Amino acid sequence: MKENNIKLDTVYNVSNLAYVQSKKALTAYILNHEINPSEKKWNKLAIQNNFLSSKTLGYIEGIGLNKLCKKIRKELKKHN
Repeated sequence: MKENNIKLDTVYNVSNLAYVQSKKALTAYILNHEINPSEKKWNKLAIQNNFLSSKTLGYIEGIGLNKLCKKIRKELKKHN
């Protein structure tokens, strides 16, 4: 049982790291570009850089990529 918990913790940590890295990369993309990435563009970047796909990010956030980008822009404006 303990071994299974360790495996689950490892999977969670790897998944969480991938999510954090992907969201940071999306935020950096938004900061460096005037427009939000399309799903096609983001997915291409995701494949090249081992980020989560637009669908996976959307699933985790509970919203689509476009709304997630708007949410990130809003957060960035709030902190500037």
